[in-house]
Amino acid sequence: MGHRIELGEIEANVNLVPEIKLSSCIYAKEQGKIVLYYVGDITEGDLIKALKTKLPRYMLPNKVNRLEEMPFTANGKIDRVTLSKMYNK
Repeated sequence: MGHRIELGEIEANVNLVPEIKLSSCIYAKEQGKIVLYYVGDITEGDLIKALKTKLPRYMLPNKVNRLEEMPFTANGKIDRVTLSKMYNK
């Protein structure tokens, strides 16, 4: 549709929600979906409601998954490759 979507901007808005501890977005290219993973004490539905007030509709994640803990690389960064593999299972 010609909209530029910054995954970092989505993550920044998610991290502003008080119940969120950590979040990460990936883009599943094959499915054309924005996928959000997060660690926190909020349901997926409540998180989407909160994001609807902060983000334009085209930037809302298509799929939201709550994790007990976020995967990290050996360097201490969020392991986006593992997150992509988790979605493509």
